[in-house]
Amino acid sequence: IEFPQPVSQRLTGHALIHGLLRLGLYRRAHVVAKIMLDNGVPIRTRTFESILEVLVTSDGSTPRSAGPEFFIYLKNLLFQRSVLSLNPSLVGGKGSRAAFDLFMCARNQKNQARTERMYRALIGSLLFHGELIAACLLFTAILKDCAVRDAIARQLTSPELKENLELELQTVDHYRFLRRSSPYPSFDILKEIIACIAEVLSKDTDEAHKIPFHAALQALANLAYMLDIRQIPYPHLSSLIRLLYRCPKCDNVVWIIRTDNQPVQVNAYDYFHLVLHRLIRKPPRHRPEPRKLKSIARWEPTLYNSRPLDLPACNSLLYYALRHRLSPQLAENVLQYMQDPFWKHSGFRRPAPNVGTFNILLSAGRILRSPIIAETVLQKFQSLNERGLGTIHAVSSPSSSPTNFDTTKWFSNGRFSKSLRRLASESHELSIPQSKRIHADSYTLSSYISYLVSTGRPQVVPSILFQLLPELAIVDHPSWGDLDPEDVKLLRRQSREECLRRVVIYGPHFFVNVLNAVVKAGRTGLAERVWHLAKEAERASWLTAFNENRVKPWCLPVHAYTLMLVCYGSEARK
Repeated sequence: IEFPQPVSQRLTGHALIHGLLRLGLYRRAHVVAKIMLDNGVPIRTRTFESILEVLVTSDGSTPRSAGPEFFIYLKNLLFQRSVLSLNPSLVGGKGSRAAFDLFMCARNQKNQARTERMYRALIGSLLFHGELIAACLLFTAILKDCAVRDAIARQLTSPELKENLELELQTVDHYRFLRRSSPYPSFDILKEIIACIAEVLSKDTDEAHKIPFHAALQALANLAYMLDIRQIPYPHLSSLIRLLYRCPKCDNVVWIIRTDNQPVQVNAYDYFHLVLHRLIRKPPRHRPEPRKLKSIARWEPTLYNSRPLDLPACNSLLYYALRHRLSPQLAENVLQYMQDPFWKHSGFRRPAPNVGTFNILLSAGRILRSPIIAETVLQKFQSLNERGLGTIHAVSSPSSSPTNFDTTKWFSNGRFSKSLRRLASESHELSIPQSKRIHADSYTLSSYISYLVSTGRPQVVPSILFQLLPELAIVDHPSWGDLDPEDVKLLRRQSREECLRRVVIYGPHFFVNVLNAVVKAGRTGLAERVWHLAKEAERASWLTAFNENRVKPWCLPVHAYTLMLVCYGSEARK
């Protein structure tokens, strides 16, 4: 066939690819696309997306992780340093491997754009088939491209660059290429990766699950490394922080990159906690400018590309500092970060503490036996007196050590003993940031009651019980605690249905804490009243008419029944 004029290679290539796709010849379409990319012929974005999608779906709907070949492959891979290398051999399925290979080929081409849809198609397929390591490596590779792009963008604003015309033109050309070809991945992709890793780590580490568990740790280590070098460009990292400190204690080792860019094996559990400790010590603030004016041709670990943390991430770090590290000093670092002056010029919203922040501090004050922390938090609530929470006054000696800690008895060199000694030596005064009016929720009430019991003051609870829980009035019981007749009349006017709708959202743990306090105070009548209200709330939580807030239906745990048996046993011995 003779053509009177040259025909565009791009046109004929696209026609051939679409014809092969319509015939179901996906692998041949992959070969044609690969030839076009190798010869510098760009593929239309929609066409490239279609090729990737049909390739990953050609592997079928059965997860590859269910087959024995996958376990054998992982078992050989996890102990080799090649597990850190991003290459198509990490992918098991033929279609997914071809899609992976095509994507990596496009990543090396200057004129081939990539899109969010491509990210989702490829990473989503890897997660579906349980190939967490490949999914994390691909995601981190995308983040590395974004780090290079942002570093070049900051370099373009440098006045020194204007003096070097050749370097400026080279930098502008590179930035335009990266901006077109490396869009930022959506945070939802990271959330999906974290959810898949968390699901694997939550299972029992029996013999059959040992290899997938180790692979999930290696995938999490890849994300932890990016967090450690500050190259995860999202402010909302609470889910990743929680996954790191909830990782089960184990002896598994993972591969990471040292500061000298050499791979090394480290204990996964220790490494995750080391990353979190460094994050608390030096949380992300400003992005520094490049030290030297040079062409940024490739990714480097020093390309800082992080964002200031949002409030949920700060709350997660605060929880980790107090509940896992047992360190008020680390908690103070987080609180100081939340009120640092840099927020005024950062372009991000300052994380003002919410009720969750105060609940974390109040609960930690109870567990650490620190009245200083607990009562400092109670003073911050402006609505405490509305529900009987203003009954505890500030301690007389705020610099005192936490109660019930004998600092001379912990001679062991274990981690927990060291943490207790550090807890006794650190100051418990915390500079809590100012916030808007905060109202106590059910968790606050539960933590407050537990705090009273743990500090040996359960007798305070009966005197404020009807202020904490006015819904007790709907229970037909002769015991009214310390209320006078006028208050009893006011409480009786409450609507029974409205009260049940309110108490449903309190949940079972709140009632267990109230029962625990009342039983320890020796008030059998009030315990029975609380018990009857708890049982009515339990039944109401399963009825749509009483559960307008769509709270998950709940049942009282065995602890509530045990407390009532203890209560009646004590009453029988009187």
